[in-house]
Amino acid sequence: MQHVAEAARSPRVAISDVMRALGLAGGLLPVLMVLGLVLVSPLSGVPLLSSAVGLSIAVIAGRMLMGQQSTRLPEMLARCEMTGRKLERTVGLMLRLARFVDRITMSGRMRWLTVPPVEKVVLALVMGIGLVMPLMEFVPLSSSLLGAAVMFMALGLLVQDGLVLLLGLAIASGAALIPITAISTMAG
Repeated sequence: MQHVAEAARSPRVAISDVMRALGLAGGLLPVLMVLGLVLVSPLSGVPLLSSAVGLSIAVIAGRMLMGQQSTRLPEMLARCEMTGRKLERTVGLMLRLARFVDRITMSGRMRWLTVPPVEKVVLALVMGIGLVMPLMEFVPLSSSLLGAAVMFMALGLLVQDGLVLLLGLAIASGAALIPITAISTMAG
């Protein structure tokens, strides 16, 4: 965060500079976390957004399963700039979020869940979640729960905390019960 705060002293800062300062210059796990966060936000109510984000999650998880661990931002997005002042305000929010993540995570806890071959199983589950997201578009809360599940699973893999990853798996299991309950209620 110190590097981002230093970048905020400039009058204009490109998004690629911020990503580089955060160490996110190409990692796919932070992208999965952000996509999950989008689904947890009120934006998940926008028609078809959950489907588009879900398919993006599936593609990214599939790329990771094939061994790709990084990507580049599209050049147009990487060159987008913001004022240093706006970035400075955002840094405060990011610091609070980083402190929260530090409080709930502990690198190395149940680490065996975050390394191959278990990591590959988790990525396959994340890919499956992304693929079923379009089917869950009209089931209330399901996309938000699935987004939270993806966010926690990606965070668990990123910081190598198996307990956080298990939280994501538990949320995904709970989300799976929603359509099952809805179908059984309609049928019975």
